[in-house]
Amino acid sequence: MADITATVITDNSTTATVKAGTTVLATKISEGASSMLQNLSDVDASVLSDGSMIIYDEPNKKFKTTTSIETDTGTIVFNGGVF
Repeated sequence: MADITATVITDNSTTATVKAGTTVLATKISEGASSMLQNLSDVDASVLSDGSMIIYDEPNKKFKTTTSIETDTGTIVFNGGVF
């Protein structure tokens, strides 16, 4: 790996110095608007305000943003998993 030296500059450009005889495969990846949460096809981000959270809506098979959690049973259990 000492054959390539690369630097990412603050304007998101990249420069590289490659040792002669080294094969380089370059791939450009563009983020664009699809990298925004509300542009994903499985996310309903119609409720966006300060303090919004993301929950999974099983009947619609989508994640959605909300500012409240409602229950029909009177019990809300938060299980954040194991880390």
